[in-house]
Amino acid sequence: MTVAFSSRGPAIASDTGSTVNTSQWYHIAVVRNGSTVTIYRDGISVGSGSDTVSHNPSTATTLMIGGGSATGFNNFYFNGYLDDLRITKGYARYTSNFTPPTFALNISTPSGA
Repeated sequence: MTVAFSSRGPAIASDTGSTVNTSQWYHIAVVRNGSTVTIYRDGISVGSGSDTVSHNPSTATTLMIGGGSATGFNNFYFNGYLDDLRITKGYARYTSNFTPPTFALNISTPSGA
C-alpha cells in the first residue's frame, strides 16, 4: 500500500511498506501538526516528515485524494472505496498512536440548515 502526502514536490511522508488485504477496511489518517506530517494506518504511525509550506486554498494548487503524480510516486491511483472522509483545518486530530473509531462519524445538521 502506498499512502503519500506531498506538497509541491517529493513526498513528505509516506507509507510504502505496508501489506494490505483486499476486502478489508483500513482507517487512514494524514495529520499535520505544526510542520510535522504523520500518516497513521489503523491508529499506528507508519510514516512522518516535515512540511513548512503554508498551504493556501486560494492559490492555483489542486487537492488530490486518491491519485496524483508526486515526484517519486508517479501515477499512483487509488482502486477502492473511501468512506467518512474528513478534512479538519487548524486542529491536529491525532498527535500520537490512537484507537481508531469502530463506528461511523456522527454529524448532526445544524438547526435552521
